[in-house]
Order: sequence, then structure tokens, then C-alpha cells
Amino acid sequence: MLFFFGVFPNRFALKLFCHTTSLCMCMLIYLLLFAFAPAPSSFSITRISLLEVLREKAGQGRKVQIDHAQEYVLRQSERVGKEIDEGSLRVQVSKILSKMFARLDKKRSNGDYTRYIEIDKNWLSVEEKLSTAIAPTPHSQKKGRPKKPFDQSCKKTKRRKLTDVVNKYSSEELLEATAIKLRSEGKGGESRFLSNLNEAVQSRKLPSQGVQTLAADVTLGAMVEADLSKNGYLAVRQLVNSQTPKMMPSYDKIQEEKQKCYPSDDFFTVTDFSAEVDLQALLDHTSGRIIALQDEVLEKFPQELCQVVLVVKWGFDGSSSHAEYNNHGPGDGTERKDCMFLTSMAPVQMRLESNKNTVVWQNPRPSSTRYCRPIRFQQRAETKQLLIQESAYIEGKIRGLDSTDFQLKSGKSVTVRYEMCPTMLDGKASSAAQKFSDQSCSLCGARPGEMNNLGDLEKTFQIKNPNNLKYGIPPLHSRIRSLECMLFVSYRIGTNRKSYQKYTDEQAKAVSLREKEVRQKVKENLNITVDKVVRGSGTSNTGNTARKFFDEPRITAEATGLDETLLHRLSVILDTLASGLDIDVEKFKTYAHETARLYVQLYPWNYVPSTVHKMLIHGHSAIEAAPVPIGMLSEEGSEALNKYVRNAREFHTRKFSSEATNEDLLKRLLVSSDPAISSLRRLPQRNVPGSFRPDVQNLLKPAAC
Repeated sequence: MLFFFGVFPNRFALKLFCHTTSLCMCMLIYLLLFAFAPAPSSFSITRISLLEVLREKAGQGRKVQIDHAQEYVLRQSERVGKEIDEGSLRVQVSKILSKMFARLDKKRSNGDYTRYIEIDKNWLSVEEKLSTAIAPTPHSQKKGRPKKPFDQSCKKTKRRKLTDVVNKYSSEELLEATAIKLRSEGKGGESRFLSNLNEAVQSRKLPSQGVQTLAADVTLGAMVEADLSKNGYLAVRQLVNSQTPKMMPSYDKIQEEKQKCYPSDDFFTVTDFSAEVDLQALLDHTSGRIIALQDEVLEKFPQELCQVVLVVKWGFDGSSSHAEYNNHGPGDGTERKDCMFLTSMAPVQMRLESNKNTVVWQNPRPSSTRYCRPIRFQQRAETKQLLIQESAYIEGKIRGLDSTDFQLKSGKSVTVRYEMCPTMLDGKASSAAQKFSDQSCSLCGARPGEMNNLGDLEKTFQIKNPNNLKYGIPPLHSRIRSLECMLFVSYRIGTNRKSYQKYTDEQAKAVSLREKEVRQKVKENLNITVDKVVRGSGTSNTGNTARKFFDEPRITAEATGLDETLLHRLSVILDTLASGLDIDVEKFKTYAHETARLYVQLYPWNYVPSTVHKMLIHGHSAIEAAPVPIGMLSEEGSEALNKYVRNAREFHTRKFSSEATNEDLLKRLLVSSDPAISSLRRLPQRNVPGSFRPDVQNLLKPAAC
């Protein structure tokens, strides 16, 4: 106390000292608080300042502008004086700039920042608050997608989660543990089943055990045979697989197999009224499929003999009364929506070049549609001019064909040469292709009035155009024309007037009555309808009608008044031509010439039609010139294809455009005629050599019988 009084002699001095000391202590505390206070965790920046930063890099791309703006903001954040979260700050800047760019584009300022500032100044004046604090990373919460419950996970995730369990425990332990768990959950039935699963598997065969998925090509063959569409196949597959899982392949596999049945799309030409596949590409593809089928056979021949010839028949035919769809584009005026003119081909035989008797592959059904491949089709009516044009077009394509080399599985090379035979033609098309009248013979040039003059046949009907023998004798139309010839004679029996002579009214009336009588008797006795006009198909005189007409010569003779012997001989000749077997040329020649003389002897007043004349007089020459048995060159496949085209066009094509319809139709026909797929299809029954009548067998070569 004495000291304080000595230092501060009075009370005022002491009071002043106390106040001064208190003030100093307050200032010291304030300075300490300021020094150790935490730095601010955020700062503000105006949007317009960011825009000005962007203007500095205008024209250099938005990525450069964004990077420049982020660096600018990072420099501004350094003033805060504390560690910052650089990644978070960059993300915040990117979000602001994303909004700014969106508004910049929306205002359509086209990069004019001055104009944009005037338009959007209110929005630009706002300050953005940016956080610099480092986000806490609590250890209790893991990053990434939250885990799903086990029952909601996919199969792959379930397998991954159970890997450790499966590796640690045996199957018996897992089954028993599962059974115990099910029992604890009140699922006694499932628990008992699992407990005895091993015994159940051994005591009874499970439905799915040992089932293999059908091959795609086999399934496609059955699909084509059953005429199933995509929806039809999917319905059958769903039913079958519900009973036997995985037995039928997916439609994707079927689609892949379909694409193997035709060349690549580069070789297709499709328009609103036509579709075509390149002939060389189609032949090469067909040969490749056949060689793949016969790979083991070709492997047996030495390399120097691996040169083969593929005999192919081709032709064209028109049809009408097709469905019309409202999806066609403009044409050139020659198109007909309800007509179809189809050019097709069919492989007949593949044999060695050095020995034609060594056959590598042969078409098992040469007269069927199953190997009849389309070359092109046009929606045009069949006319003589079109027949001539199409013949010249295909002949030009044939002249440009080249031989093609293929490799077997072993690496051995096989060379294929193509021999094209224009035999899939009816009489009218054949005459147009040969530029002859329908009523004249294209081989000897005989006119209708000269065809009954059977003197010295070799001299009278000497072949003047041997090149036309390549067109062959059409077995189907020969049968139909023979039917029409016999009916024509039957209607006029009693009048005995030549076909070109004019009838009196009484004779015309008699012929009309006779025609009705004959047609009625034929209907009653043979149960066939003849000479009836059928819309879109000409008349009811079809190949099947003609077969039945000639198969029963005795009944036919009673119904028509025709000579039974003549009917029998014509039936034998027609069956021999259509047999598809090797014919004895000399025997056939003698038999056919005798039949021609019998016809002229019985009915000299009626001229023989040109088709029947070719069959009886020149048939032996055509048989001799044919590269294969003439029955294998039949045009029946081309004729029957018209019916198949109608069905395929209606049920197996898209209808939203004519091009899509034509493309689908062409590819459908190529799939159904592919050699590999057709070889897997069920073959229809056919006559075996021993089932022919004795007279037919007598005209065949002994080896064929």
C-alpha cells in the first residue's frame, strides 16, 4: 500500500492507471481473437465480372473460356487466405457458366456480349456466392451407388455376392442351410423338396435334361415348309419352349440363317415395280451352297478333276390377278399392279467337266418350286414384246457369265462353269424367244397346213434351226396342248371339217351341242372340268386335269368318242417325257412317229398343233440334245411358282412401301429355294422307276429302270 501510494501520490493517478491498463488488455484480447479467428469460408463474385472474363477469350471455344474463368475465380479465392477446395470451386463456376451460356444462346445474341449485357443486365447484376470450404468426408458414409437388397439384385450381382459362400461351403451344406431357413420361415413344402433334391434328381428325369436347341438351318427349313411367318414362328416357339425350355432357337438366329440364303444386298436392285438380283452373284451363291453340301464328295476327286459343270434351267412366265396395294410410286405407264412377270432359274445337276456321267449333285425335285430361284420380277403384263425383250436381256447376262473358283474345307480348289438351258418356257414364250409364230414349228419351219403331210418324216420335217433344240420340249405344256387338241377333235367328230374351214349355222350349232355334251360326260366320268374360263388363270385345262384325262384312256374314250389306242399312246409319250429318266432315243422316235401317223390316219381333217408336232416329230432330237434327261428340264416349277408368289407377297412382305414389299418378296423366294435349306425340307412322294407302266418302261434305257 505504501508502495502504491509512493508511486501514485494521489487517488486520481491510481484511477487513471487502472483505466489505461483495462484498455490495453481489451485491445490485446481483440488482437488475439482476430489473429486466431477462422478465415471466411465463402466469397462473392458478380455474374457480369465472369462475363467480362469470358469476353477475354471470345472466339477460342467455350472450353477455353470455362478454363480461363475457373482460373480467374481461383486467383480471387486466394485472397481469402485459407486452404480451399479447388475441385468444388471449379464445379460451382462451371454450373454458373452453364446457365450463362444457356441464356446467351436463348437470347440469340450470336456471341455479341455487348448486346447480351443490355438484354440481360438484371440477371448479370446478381452476385454469386462461392463456397471455398473443403467438404467433410465422414467415414460412416461410403461413396458410390447405394447397395440394393439381395432379392432386388440381378443374377450377375447375386452370383458375385455369393461367391465367397459358394467357395466356402459344399452343395449339401448349402442345400441343408437353405432348407432350414425355409422351414424357419414356414415354407415346409419347399424345405422338404430341397432336403430330398439329390434323390429326386436321380429317381426321375427332369423335363429339360438332355434337351438340345434345334439348329437354326433345320428350324428354318421346317418354318419354310410349314409356311410360317415371323409371328407364327414366335407363337410356336413360345408354346414349345414353355414345355421344353430352349428347344427352339430365337428368331435372331433364324434371321442370321436367312441372310445366308442369298447374296449380299449390294447385288440387289429394287424399285417400286420390280426387283432383281445379279445373275452372276446368284449363280455363285447357289454353287457355293451346293459345294458346301457336297464337300465330302468333292474331296474324293483329285485336284485335276475338280472342275465341274452346273446345269441350270431358266425361263419366265407371267401371271395376273395379284393383290393390289396402295403403296406404289409413279411409273412409266407400262406397269400393272395386278400383274407379275417372273424370271427364274433352277439348278438341275452338278457333274464333272471331264466325265458327264459322274454326278456330284442332282436336284431331287427338278419340277418343284423348292429349288426354283428368282432372278427378277416386274409388275407388267405378259406381252410378246416383253417376252422378246426379256429373252434378249437374260441371254445378254448369260454371255457375260464367268467361271468361279471355290475352296473346300481342306483348301482344295473347285472351278464351276455354268451351262444355262432356256427350257422353263411355255409354247408362247418359247416361240417369242425364237422369234417364230406360235402356230409354226421353230425347228423345221412347218406351217399348220403342212404338219399332217407325213411322207418321209426325215426329209419333210428336217430340222433347219438346230440351235433352237436348246429350248427343249416342255413336258407340262405338251400335256396341256395334247388335251386341248383331243378335246377340239372330240367336239368336231361327225362334222369332219378342217379347223380352218367355215361352218354353216347348222354345223356350228351341232359343234356347240357336242361340246356341252362332251364336257358334261367328262365331268361325270372323270370328275374333271375342262375348257372352263378361270379368271387370272386362263382356263381349267391344267397339268393335273390333263394327267387325269390321259391316265384313264378307256373311260376318256367312252366320254369323248376318241380312239382309245391314240389316247393310250399319247399318255405313254407324255409320261415318258416327264419321267426325268434317261430315254432310249430310237425307241421313242419309232413310237412317237407311229403315234403321229395314227393321229393323221384317224383325224386327217384336224391339223396337229405345233407343240404336239414338236413332241411327236422332233421329240427324239430334243431328247438327244438335252444335257440331262429332258424331264428334268420341265417348266412345271416356273408355272407353280406363280401360286407361291401370291401367297408370299400377301403374308410375308411389308406393305408400308412398294420397295419394301418387292424386297421382302424377292428375299422370301430366295430363302425358300436355297439349296441348303431345301435339302433339309421334307420331300414329297414321287414315282420310282419301277412304278411306271410297262409301255413307259419299254421306252426308257435299261439302266434307268
